[in-house]
Amino acid sequence: MTRSVSGELKALQRASLAAELVIARAGLANVLPTYGVLPRIGSFALDWFRPLFSWLCLLSFLIWDALRQAHEGKLTALHVAAYAVALGLMSWICYDYYVIAKVLKDSFMFFSAREAWLAGIAYYASFFLAVFFEAEKQASPPPRTTSRSRPPTRRTGSTCCWSSVPSR
Repeated sequence: MTRSVSGELKALQRASLAAELVIARAGLANVLPTYGVLPRIGSFALDWFRPLFSWLCLLSFLIWDALRQAHEGKLTALHVAAYAVALGLMSWICYDYYVIAKVLKDSFMFFSAREAWLAGIAYYASFFLAVFFEAEKQASPPPRTTSRSRPPTRRTGSTCCWSSVPSR
């Protein structure tokens, strides 16, 4: 592995950790109760918290998948472009969710074909990802078993927890 690839992997790992820490802290801040004199931070307004949380979860997934692809040596420019398109679409959908939630909070709104298309895009994108990753999982060969992955055999005089298991 070259030095630049190693640096890119470290950058992906750090970005993944940062996104996951933001998700964890935002979720905890939303539900933590008050403690002594410290005031309660949450509960946050759902009109901005839901789309932000969904966007952060997709961002975390995209970073995780890019990291997985990079570890396997399969990360290509096409993958990066697909991640950028997915993140752009999700950003648009989350922002639109926020705008619609603000309108619904104060008034009544009739949904049009635009909202139907947005819901369809979100559905088909998640369906495509599920089918794509299931097909990729089926195409990859099963992991090889090694002697270390098998449980230890019975040994006489051993204090191991497997010593009480009868041998085959």
